[in-house]
Amino acid sequence: MKQLFIFLFATLLVGCSSPIYVSSEDTAPPWVNDLASEVDSGEKMRGTRTEVGKKGKIVKRVPKTIDDQVVAQPEPPTPVEPVENTEPVEPPLFVAELKKQITPSVGKQSRKPGNTTDLVGEKPSSTVVSPSVSQSAPVGPVKTDVVVIVDSSPSMLHFLRKVPKTFSGFIPALNPLDWKMMFTNGDYGFLSRKGKAMSLEDDGRSLRNNRYLSKSMPDYPSIFIDTLRVHKHYEYFDQRGDHPIASNSLPPYSQFRNEEPLKALKASFTKNIDFHRSDADVLVGIIFSDSDEGEHTRSEKRVQAEEVQQAFESAFGSSGKKLLVYSIIMIPEEDAECVEKYRRKGLLGGYGGEGVFGMELARIAELTGGRNFSLCDENYIPLAKQIVSDVQSL
Repeated sequence: MKQLFIFLFATLLVGCSSPIYVSSEDTAPPWVNDLASEVDSGEKMRGTRTEVGKKGKIVKRVPKTIDDQVVAQPEPPTPVEPVENTEPVEPPLFVAELKKQITPSVGKQSRKPGNTTDLVGEKPSSTVVSPSVSQSAPVGPVKTDVVVIVDSSPSMLHFLRKVPKTFSGFIPALNPLDWKMMFTNGDYGFLSRKGKAMSLEDDGRSLRNNRYLSKSMPDYPSIFIDTLRVHKHYEYFDQRGDHPIASNSLPPYSQFRNEEPLKALKASFTKNIDFHRSDADVLVGIIFSDSDEGEHTRSEKRVQAEEVQQAFESAFGSSGKKLLVYSIIMIPEEDAECVEKYRRKGLLGGYGGEGVFGMELARIAELTGGRNFSLCDENYIPLAKQIVSDVQSL
């Protein structure tokens, strides 16, 4: 067996050492023949076998029959210098059409999403660029005409004497508005103004040349207070001079028990044509009373809140002016304590004591979008601020 193995191993060695046979027929490609011509009889090819170095490292020898095993690469072509094209290249027509569809017009800041597509055929983004908000011209104070209906009957003397306190700061709080103001008393009977503007007063003297209060007048806050309040000399006679003056000759004029503030407000729309400004946006009515409409008038003759609204629309409907009425009264279902307190004062102090809930006066405020304020409040600045807020929000 050992001899057979030695024979086979010797045969294998002889076969591996035989030379490479290269066919001389034309069937082989030329590169094969060229390669074969550079190869010797096989003596050098045996150098490709793996040999073990001194330290057992595997060393792979590189054949020396092929020069560095480098295959020749073709030379790169000569670079061609680009030729400048002075003529503009026109894009295809379909590109121009698509640009028209996706590009906003000159001067527009946004575009609405539609059925157009972009250059790759997809729908445009749904994001819309918001247009820049144009800076509008600053708007000045709202022009507001104010009509004050003051109940100056004997039962109101207590509240009219407190005007310097309760109305302190009232006019300055209205100054955010471009206001103009007139006064008339809440009576429609004998000695009353019947809706006409009454004279203003400055320190106990009547300003007969001007019946309308505005911010252009010097000391207009004090004129407002002096016109509303009642001095002691108003109650009977003016004792300052040699000639006594009757109490009904100065504002707010003494009146009899015939309180009809809604009737006076209704009449003021047409009896003070030179007061109402054609470009005013709002007409504010302020009713100052401890009574109700027509307390001493037969019910069928009492003016209803709806009648006042209709009269206003008939007089100013074409101008777009808005009516807001605010009532300083004994508020129904809210001022029971005030009514009771007021009655006790009347019994003890010898004045007043006849206040009632202002039922119809409260309705006119609700009908026109105004508010009701208690007659027993210590100060009416909240009323002025509410008027400014309501007018500016219209």
